Amino acid sequence: MLEQMRKQGASIFVYLIFCLLIAIFVINFRPGQSRNDDNGCRGTSNVVVAVDGEEATQTAFKMAFSSPYNWGQQKQKVHIALETLIRRELLASEAEKRGLIVTDDLVLDEIKKGNFYSATPPPPAQALPPGKEKQTLAVFRPIRKMIQGVFDENGLWNLKAFTAFVAALNVSRNAYIEEQKRSIMAAMMADILEESVQVSREEALSQYIYEGTTVTYDVVAFKPEQYRSQIRATEADVERYLKDHDADVQARYKADARTYKATKPAIKLRQIFIAKAVDAPKPAEGPGAGSGSGSATPAPDKKAPVAKPIGMPIDDAKKALEAVKTASKEKFIASAKELNTDDAAKAAAGDIGWHSVENAALGDKILNDAVKALKPGEMTAVLTTDKGAFLLMVDDKREGDLSYDQVKRELGWEMAKDLWAKEAAKRAAIAGLEAAKGKKLDDVFEKAKPEGGGGGITPEQLQQLLDDPNTPEQTKVQIRNMLNSMGGVHGALEVPSKDVPAGWFEAQAGAAGSAGSAGSGAGSATPKATPAPTGPAPAVVASNDPLPTIETVKGHTERYFGKERTAQMPGVGQSKEAIADLFENLQPGQLGSRVYDTDGGFVILQLVQRPPAPLVTDFDKDADKRVHELRQERADAFLDVWLRDRCQTLAKANKIHPNAELLLERDDAGKVLPVTYHPCMTF
Repeated sequence: MLEQMRKQGASIFVYLIFCLLIAIFVINFRPGQSRNDDNGCRGTSNVVVAVDGEEATQTAFKMAFSSPYNWGQQKQKVHIALETLIRRELLASEAEKRGLIVTDDLVLDEIKKGNFYSATPPPPAQALPPGKEKQTLAVFRPIRKMIQGVFDENGLWNLKAFTAFVAALNVSRNAYIEEQKRSIMAAMMADILEESVQVSREEALSQYIYEGTTVTYDVVAFKPEQYRSQIRATEADVERYLKDHDADVQARYKADARTYKATKPAIKLRQIFIAKAVDAPKPAEGPGAGSGSGSATPAPDKKAPVAKPIGMPIDDAKKALEAVKTASKEKFIASAKELNTDDAAKAAAGDIGWHSVENAALGDKILNDAVKALKPGEMTAVLTTDKGAFLLMVDDKREGDLSYDQVKRELGWEMAKDLWAKEAAKRAAIAGLEAAKGKKLDDVFEKAKPEGGGGGITPEQLQQLLDDPNTPEQTKVQIRNMLNSMGGVHGALEVPSKDVPAGWFEAQAGAAGSAGSAGSGAGSATPKATPAPTGPAPAVVASNDPLPTIETVKGHTERYFGKERTAQMPGVGQSKEAIADLFENLQPGQLGSRVYDTDGGFVILQLVQRPPAPLVTDFDKDADKRVHELRQERADAFLDVWLRDRCQTLAKANKIHPNAELLLERDDAGKVLPVTYHPCMTF
């Protein structure tokens, strides 16, 4: 009997143990139990990115990577997927703190509505198709997106299409539902943040007037790169620069130190090139402005001197170079100053800098081959091509680790050209402004020839139609497109990003300061925002430093028609002073009183026309729509700033950890490449 009881007790004990194991399995491994599960796989290797302790798994990464809304290309798709998960976790974590909950039923309801939730960052402005920025952002920006094709032609929900969509994400249906819970929670938090932003009718009206006020203006740009190519510096000029800026050149050498380690064999060359004789070009007719040694010379009245023919007959050129070949190095340098066809080469005594021995890149194989075996002091034979006759001499040779003394001249030469070109452009702008006082820019400088065209109608006539209140709005849209194509720099259509009016971000306060300054009268509005106190930009002043000889650079007047006020405007870039003068301070026909330091150059400008501000009655026709659009614009901006600040704060605190294996890249040889990704890079 005791034996029978012992056997029964053992059986009951085994049964209880078995039931306990089943319970543990169900609790820990039931489908969809945790968003950290990935079809039953757990562990630290399953974590793709951790954000302040919250972990996103391989399942979440698969969905973010394979999403049709991931706009990245190749390795960039990995970066966009990581940024998607970081955005999601930032929002979802805040939602959890506020007690938000997402149930399975809510997820199923959203699936039935055809919605798919993904916190993919929107593409950058430069990646958006021109003219379709708003439409593209309307698709990519919201976290709540649409599953394409989930409804059939009869408007019925299509299980087959949904199954195919999930399969394309490479996850199971249970995993999809679990990950959507987290993404829906992030979307709920984003909605709460965006709904906190409100916009009044007065603010929308201010924005309407701000964007609707346009200006037509003339600009003459003085760009350093134009002057850089016209510098005719001598060796004495370079020596003077090195003497005055030795510390700057040494700093550049230290910054680029890796460039000068283990270098391949290179030779320093001097060249005499005599072009094959051609007739001289005829001088340009009409008014213009240029610079000699960086100064502007507006519209000369006297006739230009007759230009001399360029180059020599090829036999004469060969004869002249043969005489040099038999002479000394000093004779070569002296002859280079006289015989070179190019003025820049004359000024530099034929010095054309350092070139690789293996490929000197001289523009012709016969020249590249001729210098390969030369030693310092040796010359090539006299060589001819279809361009003319050449004689080259090797001045020096180097390889390996290069010292400062070995490279300071070439470094100094490049840095000097940058400095001299900017100074020359500045001086030309100052001289041009002085010459244009009391005149029209068109009368002082040549008009730029616009590319494109208006079908025989002048831009002035188009502008008159645009300003006519009787012109239909649809026609005005077409006219604006034509004016944009005719008035952009080099004929290109510029689509600058919209600015945000004052009263929104302090950094852009004062942007709407001219809301009603363009005109007044019945129906016009003049709401003004108080601009943030900012000091005026310093005046553009030329230095007293001597410049080398710089060939004449002509200035040209470029006209821009009917441009709205934006943060960056064609012709004047982001110059706040220029934009403020155009919309607030200048009157039609008035010349700007200063030279404007713009993005990479200097400009002078003249306001041609500023029509009256838009009418309030026109705003009232669709005021509700404009209020809604402005509120959404500001809400999107607010959410972007919230996400950026949260992300950067956590990244600086080392609380965002992407999986390093995902970021590993190798070149064709298998060498590990530097990691290009960093958290928050799209924020």
